[in-house]
Amino acid sequence: DKQYVRLQCDGFFDPLVVLNWGGIVFERRFQSNHLSDIPHLSDSASPLFNSLHQQPSILHYVDILHAGLRPEQTTRFYAERQAAVTVFDNLINPIFDNITVLYSASDGMNFSNVGSSVRLRNSISAYNRGHGITVTSRYGNVTLDNVYIHDNGGDGVNYALNNTEWSVREQEESPQRLYKPFCEAADTVEFPNYFSYRPQGAGTCCTQTFSSMYNTRLTLHFQSVFVNDNRTRFRVEIYDGKFDVMPLLANITFNRGIESLSSYSNELLVRLCHSCDNVRSRSCWNQSDRIELYVVNDI
Repeated sequence: DKQYVRLQCDGFFDPLVVLNWGGIVFERRFQSNHLSDIPHLSDSASPLFNSLHQQPSILHYVDILHAGLRPEQTTRFYAERQAAVTVFDNLINPIFDNITVLYSASDGMNFSNVGSSVRLRNSISAYNRGHGITVTSRYGNVTLDNVYIHDNGGDGVNYALNNTEWSVREQEESPQRLYKPFCEAADTVEFPNYFSYRPQGAGTCCTQTFSSMYNTRLTLHFQSVFVNDNRTRFRVEIYDGKFDVMPLLANITFNRGIESLSSYSNELLVRLCHSCDNVRSRSCWNQSDRIELYVVNDI
């Protein structure tokens, strides 16, 4: 019956976590000269930004105890890196097998914006102050196989889909994140690859083909769909190969975000079309009509 309520939480804060170490970080970034005063291991990529010829790191029968401590500035700007084991914005991901993470000052494990598959097998994440495992992903790509998660301060597994457009700052940080014009780009063989589809006129179509390594498949993700008039629609056609005589996987008309679509083979043809009820209407086609999308490959 009062305007203010006082909450007091007891028994959670442990002052001894300030003695924890940072943990292990796998991330895609340029080597930095700035050293943290908190001990940690960093497996940063070379300036080649994760060459696909690079061999993955392997953690096999590793116990990581009393880690997860991060400096205040790191947590403020990169909260997703606060874990005993962090995989952040990587294209070549480590192999995890029989990993035990206990007593982290924050999350046990964190996988954020991983660009290829991560498989965690036969592992334990327990007694951590945060979540047992956190996944913040645009792509999914995280497989938990025989993983035991218990007695954590937060959720066992906390999953968040991060499917928003790259900001201007993020695009400037990495040229790979730049949105290329879908109607102008050449055939794509590098992934992930980002595109912006802006119709060249009312009722027009653009086609793009993609090919990847053998024994991989391709997935098309839609980040955002914008139309100025609700009578305006887009259509996507997807074929399981580089030509439109190959099997048709999808033919969908839409004017809002749709689910991701995957190929069965290592080749994909995507055709995006613009349509509306009255092509001659001035409101039919607007220069702000657009789709932001990206294509990734995986085994």
